[in-house]
Amino acid sequence: MKCLIFLLLLASCHQKKKEAQKETATTSGLIHTYDISIRTEEDSGYYKGEPPLKLNYLEVPDTTQLSRFLSKLISKKDIILLDSQTLSHSVYINQKEKVRFDTLRNDRTILTSKYRFNGRESQVIKLNGKVIKDYHWDGSESDEEPVLDFYPESFRHFSFKGKEFYYIRARVMDGFSGSIHTLRYHLICTSSGSNLAIFQTCRFEEMLFGDADGDDKLDYLDFRNFDFCPGVPLSGDVTIELFSCNNNGVFVFRENAKGVLYSIKGNTGEGLGQDSFKVILYSWPHPIPD
Repeated sequence: MKCLIFLLLLASCHQKKKEAQKETATTSGLIHTYDISIRTEEDSGYYKGEPPLKLNYLEVPDTTQLSRFLSKLISKKDIILLDSQTLSHSVYINQKEKVRFDTLRNDRTILTSKYRFNGRESQVIKLNGKVIKDYHWDGSESDEEPVLDFYPESFRHFSFKGKEFYYIRARVMDGFSGSIHTLRYHLICTSSGSNLAIFQTCRFEEMLFGDADGDDKLDYLDFRNFDFCPGVPLSGDVTIELFSCNNNGVFVFRENAKGVLYSIKGNTGEGLGQDSFKVILYSWPHPIPD
């Protein structure tokens, strides 16, 4: 009798395990509900990250002196969020065909990335079915942006002066060591998806786009800090440059009537923990605030 009860319990446990696997498995491989593996060359299978989150849980204002200075340079009053959610993220890695397929979505937006990591790597990124980045390595040295891996919680779908834009942050795929580990990217494109602006950075400032001079064009503040790039916070000499989205949806470097590029050169201090910013030299559409 004891043996029979044990066998019944064992069969019941086995059935529950099979039902649990059937409920969670969508493709071969492991499923992660808490993290996504990005070691593409080593992993295989299906990985599922967190579901979409409400943006009001994520918006934490940066109160450093540098951020306060930036907030005076660019106004966000005409930025209207059209979507209150971030994106979920799932990844499928097929080692046989050497393909990694990322899907980021919420109820209104689908962002996909198809990455081939064979001898000639390539990446095709689509936003709502429209190709916004089509990269194919030809075997030569190139300054073109590397393969990108997205931060789904950074996604923003917004309008400015009646025009729609999408924004998301990214990093280098599989960038774990060396200076490439600190590189980050800000990606902005229009609703047409015809042009994608990719700004390289070593720091993730929040929402560095808005209106800098009241010309009804979306502006973006870009950082240049080539001598020292550890991540957050910036330290040392910094150059802030002004880009604007033209009528063709392309972000271009702004200049005044004399052809002088708009920029601000300053210094954040000598230590990583310094909360300061001192303006040294500038050319800007309006007077620099105190």
